[in-house]
This record gives sequence, structure tokens and C-alpha cells, in this order.
Amino acid sequence: PAWMVDGRPWEGNLDVGLPGEVYQVRFQVAGWWRLVTWEKVAEGAEGSEPLRQPAAAASYYIGGTWNDWQLEEMQPGPQGSGMFFFDVRLSEAPGTSFQIVRNADWSQAFYPGPAWESGLSDEVYGPDDAGTDTSWWLHGREGDIIRVEFQRSVEGGEDSRRVSWRPAPPSGA
Repeated sequence: PAWMVDGRPWEGNLDVGLPGEVYQVRFQVAGWWRLVTWEKVAEGAEGSEPLRQPAAAASYYIGGTWNDWQLEEMQPGPQGSGMFFFDVRLSEAPGTSFQIVRNADWSQAFYPGPAWESGLSDEVYGPDDAGTDTSWWLHGREGDIIRVEFQRSVEGGEDSRRVSWRPAPPSGA
């Protein structure tokens, strides 16, 4: 079995956390009884620093209908920007759908917010496994090459995420 501490800020969640924050998990056994508890480790506490990984230090992958949802690693953008990109060649018209995944782990997927059907959502949800039925849609013709960009930064208590796309620049640019 696997356990996941849900650090998202939903109402009543006392375990709200940001990427890179560390939790101490305890598993206790008493006869037939099992108990799992956790608590957030205070920043700067002994032993916590080596476990922290900034959001930008992670690897990001993209998968979609053009490649049967096989994950392909996104390329990092300019140093320190938190930007990653991938050029998608549309395999058919009218386009393709996709999601972005952290560290090649589908339980850490990013996906569009609730208004994605209308194409108007600016919200990026995740990383988690709750978006299995939602994805972004790239419109275009077969053979079009579209650059998907993902930018993430965690600063000042905020986890900022943005997904955008545009025609890919000519090769070598």
C-alpha cells in the first residue's frame, strides 16, 4: 500500500504544504491495529534540508494522444526561469490533447482547471492524480509543430504554474 500526504489547500486541510516541504511519517503497529500519522517538519530542522527539492529542480514530462500518452522529457528553458518546453508534432487534425507530469510519475500530473472544456481556464491544477479525465487541447493541422511551455516557481509561499503553447520556432532557433 502507498500513502500520500495531501498538501493542497482545501477547506479543513491542516497539512497544507508547498513542493519541497518535508513531513515526518510514523507507522505504528499494535497487534492487529495499524496507525499512520504525519507532521510537517519545521524549516531548518535538523535533517530536513537534504530532502528539499525546489520545484524547478524536478524534471517535467509531457504525454498526450499524439504518442499514446507515453511520457517524453521536456527541455529546460533559460537558467533559473522555471520554464520547460516541448515541441509537439500533431499526428492528425484537428489536434491532440496532453498533460504535464513531474518526475515521470503520473500521480504528479498537471492538468487544466474546471473551465477547460471552453478553453478559457487559466488555472493549472496538480501535481496530483485527480485529473485523469481532463487535459489541454492543441488545435491544428496534421504535421503542425506546436511548442508547449510549462513554467513553475515556488516563492514567498506561492506555487505559481502556467501552461501555454504557440507555433514552434523554426529549427535551430
